[in-house]
Amino acid sequence: GICYCCTALHARGRVTCSTIACLVCDLPAVRKAAQLAGPTSHFYCTACHCWHKSTSSRTDIESEDWGLQDKSEVRQYAKLWKNTRTLAECNKLFISHGVWWSTLWRLSYWDPFHQIVVNIMHCLLEGLVHTHFREFLG
Repeated sequence: GICYCCTALHARGRVTCSTIACLVCDLPAVRKAAQLAGPTSHFYCTACHCWHKSTSSRTDIESEDWGLQDKSEVRQYAKLWKNTRTLAECNKLFISHGVWWSTLWRLSYWDPFHQIVVNIMHCLLEGLVHTHFREFLG
């Protein structure tokens, strides 16, 4: 929790427990905050196993690639990145797995595949959903 030395109602201070329910941003900001590869990378989906730009127009929804990523596995890749000693090794891990270390991974409940939300302005009002369904999914 967070310890406040004093508050308006507690002169001796107070320990609070907080949680992050969702990360709400536009797509580039979400990727940056969660330390995931950018939306123009080969890791174009933040949730599933689909990979490589050449597969972004796929329609085979029965494929196992559409399954959600395992947060424990991605957490391990992020920890590996954090504990790597050289920049070359960090780059190699990032190219292979599309994730960097983020302080959010310190939260045991952090699950970027369920807690990332693209805000409504970018999702609906600026036509992101329309573009996604028309141009990318056909």
